Amino acid sequence: MLDTERLERDLWRAAALGRGYVITAEFNARLVGRRAIEAEKIVLEHFGPAFPLDAIKADVRRQWEQIAATTGMPRKPGLEELLAHLERAGIPKAVATSTVRAKALVSLGPLARRFAALVCGDEVVEAKPAPDIYLLAARRLGVRPQDALALEDSLPGVAAARAAHMPVIMIPDLVEPPEPPEFICATLTQVRDWLLEQAGTQAPAD
Repeated sequence: MLDTERLERDLWRAAALGRGYVITAEFNARLVGRRAIEAEKIVLEHFGPAFPLDAIKADVRRQWEQIAATTGMPRKPGLEELLAHLERAGIPKAVATSTVRAKALVSLGPLARRFAALVCGDEVVEAKPAPDIYLLAARRLGVRPQDALALEDSLPGVAAARAAHMPVIMIPDLVEPPEPPEFICATLTQVRDWLLEQAGTQAPAD
């Protein structure tokens, strides 16, 4: 929903470069879709114990919070159209994110009120690609996982949904899948149009 992966990538790259460390696109791809604690472990294993993790995290956090408080997190194209369609159709929605709840609420802002449930990375034992987050999201929505639909932009997220036996549509973001999943859409607008097609209705004029 939100273009936070790209924003966080850029903030981390700038903060690390200012201290003499280069985070390449290839290395960043290993971090996408993971919980912060797991991503930080990968970073320390890659750069070594001298990497100024705490200082860089503090820089990134300050800039993140400033953006959230001023312009807000950038939204992905088609988000409003998709949410509006789901709300018109009376389809309940949940957020299932690897981000901790406090940060997720800051990132979502007023969007959080439009979801019936919010499941975060600090509320489950195992993060994506384990199915825990999606199983808990389905439980909070009161539906069977196989009767829900996951929308994912990361490979660990796709794996998590599949492990929960939940059908999933991938909307690739920073990392293109090595092989296309069963369902793939380029944008959230395409997801909206696909849902309308399944229902045998037409997209409203934008």
